[in-house]
Amino acid sequence: MRRRLLLAGGIILTVAIHTAGAADLPIPYKAPPVPAPVFNWTGFYVGGNFGGGWGSQTINGTDTGIDSNGPSAGLPLISSVSDTTRLSGVFGGGQVGYNYELPNNWLLGIEADVDASGIRGSSTACLPVISDASGGFTPGTIGGCGSISSKLEDFGTVRGRVGYIWNNVMLYGTGGWAWGHAAATTTPICGASPTAPCPGAGAGPIIGDILSFSNTFGGWAAGGGAEWQFLPHWTLRLEYLHLQFNGIGMNATAAGTFIMPGCCTINSTESISARSNMGVDTVRVGMNYMFNWSPPPLAR
Repeated sequence: MRRRLLLAGGIILTVAIHTAGAADLPIPYKAPPVPAPVFNWTGFYVGGNFGGGWGSQTINGTDTGIDSNGPSAGLPLISSVSDTTRLSGVFGGGQVGYNYELPNNWLLGIEADVDASGIRGSSTACLPVISDASGGFTPGTIGGCGSISSKLEDFGTVRGRVGYIWNNVMLYGTGGWAWGHAAATTTPICGASPTAPCPGAGAGPIIGDILSFSNTFGGWAAGGGAEWQFLPHWTLRLEYLHLQFNGIGMNATAAGTFIMPGCCTINSTESISARSNMGVDTVRVGMNYMFNWSPPPLAR
């Protein structure tokens, strides 16, 4: 009996010693969770863009031709100009801007951009006669036909931006002032003559008489996009922008020679005075480098 009591006491003591030793073992170290990066949108940025555009240009005005010789020498032939040219092409350029991120996830910004453009188009138009001092044409008949080529050579904008941020992603709307520089040429296909109306069997070829226009004009721009800050200083964006230019002046004068089979060779001076409206829709991708000189807001 005594021996059994001693054995039981030894077992209890051994278990107690092992339990106490286990309690003194160090707890394994667990690293604290790594905080998610906070992306900063405040600061200046600079970048580049590339995209494509499509749209149309409408032209309305008058075309006046005066012959220096021939049956209608010195008498004006006045025709109306009305045409719509479809435009399309690519463009590319750069932008610079500044963002200011508010504590409530909203962002305010301003941006300016400049793009070289290959957006262009061509069409064919005929000119109904308004009046003819020589009496050879009845008002409403066709006085001449020609091809019109237009190109938006450069454009740029200065716009405000309002965005909403989800850490490194932003959706935004934008709008402001836009400018453009366009060039156009009109090349006659057949010309007006009392003895050889155009179009008609007697219409003949034309040498010269090409009118060229070049103008810089202002308008407005509006659109929106999405921007992704894939690194702390770098963003990618996809943006839609509509450009609208109204009341573009088109005025030019040129001299040419009309060779009219069965009649004569006529030297003519032609002038056009017209206004046009141009609307262009653009989609572009861009990349920016952000300088992030200011700290991010305390709350997001």
